[in-house]
Amino acid sequence: DHDRIPPFTESAYDAAIVVGLATVKAYADGHENADAITGTVLRDRLREVSNPPGHTITAGDMDSLVAGIEAIMDGEDVQYSGAAGPVDFDDNGDVLTPISVWRFTEDGDTETVTMRTPDEIPEE
Repeated sequence: DHDRIPPFTESAYDAAIVVGLATVKAYADGHENADAITGTVLRDRLREVSNPPGHTITAGDMDSLVAGIEAIMDGEDVQYSGAAGPVDFDDNGDVLTPISVWRFTEDGDTETVTMRTPDEIPEE
């Protein structure tokens, strides 16, 4: 059955886009071949392409993505606003986004019970 979106799909989409934007930023910073774009190089650019301030890149909007890539190549600040919400890395490298609390119904489907904002998610 392919009419349901599996849990965390939005977060996985956002992760892929942010890594792609970090790759563009690495290239714009002079890391112009694959060997030079290491995990450390990407890690060091994640916040630069996702946290404020900067030109907002909107999830799922191809024109916004292209404009964001052009802005990165022009040396401008950008921030990615993801499918799961803002993709702002905290000091620990975590991204806190809203979550859906789901339950299985008697007929085997799922339904959303509630949405919780990052402030409502228990830390422990």
